[in-house]
Amino acid sequence: MVVSIINGRRREIGLGEDLDAAVEVYYNAIHKIYLTHPLYFKVMFKANRNIIFWSILGGCYTFKKPSFKEVKKLCINHELLSANALDSFISFLQVGGRLAIRRDEQDKRKLTYQPTAKGVNEVRELIDSLLLAYSMIYPEFDLAQRGDHDEFMANFFKNYTQVIGKELFVYDAVPDSRVFLTKDGGHMMMFHLYIESLRQETLTVQYNYLKASTEFSVSRSHIKRCFQAAERLDLLNLRQDGKTIELKPRFIDMVREAFCFYLATVEYGVFGGR
Repeated sequence: MVVSIINGRRREIGLGEDLDAAVEVYYNAIHKIYLTHPLYFKVMFKANRNIIFWSILGGCYTFKKPSFKEVKKLCINHELLSANALDSFISFLQVGGRLAIRRDEQDKRKLTYQPTAKGVNEVRELIDSLLLAYSMIYPEFDLAQRGDHDEFMANFFKNYTQVIGKELFVYDAVPDSRVFLTKDGGHMMMFHLYIESLRQETLTVQYNYLKASTEFSVSRSHIKRCFQAAERLDLLNLRQDGKTIELKPRFIDMVREAFCFYLATVEYGVFGGR
């Protein structure tokens, strides 16, 4: 049921006349968010980390005493992270002030957790960035009328956990996106290339590696390696001059499909199966 709803909505959203305008609105919103803590978001925007953190939030809004048991099961079953990498990621969230961890009062051997206001508010901003873009395609949707913050987040994640539970992950739905979305800063690089194509009004883009490197807090060599991997998938061609990138229609389709997947899953978070 959830899978068919999401897949159907992905296709319908993709037919929207204002899709490119929506992508630009989304990119501008997340770019602003990203620049507030680039060293944090370049990691958090990696698809597997994002899935895990949203799963952690889902557990918080679903269970009275959430534990990492279900999160670890998710990671193992879907090879999102190794046990050691998951422990490091949880520490990363804790040290960054996004997650509070404590011993269970009834069983001191167990750890329970609570996302901090900082962590929840940042995720709400990311959700709102997608809903702002969504409203470009569906103007009747009013972001301002989402109601009480805590109530909204609780309802959203009760629905969104169904998406995660059905193993609906963006890089499985849009396999080519994996080459970007599994890399530090790759989410931004992928959308940035698309936006540059819109702004320059051509598929042959003049790309400023230095500026992108500074904004996304990754090295130029990291960006080039990511683009070279995309070139091997025939998503783009890198010209010999070192600054010109020819985007293939396959790349454009990939970004649009990934974007529609994001909108469809967030829509499900807001409205459920209606």
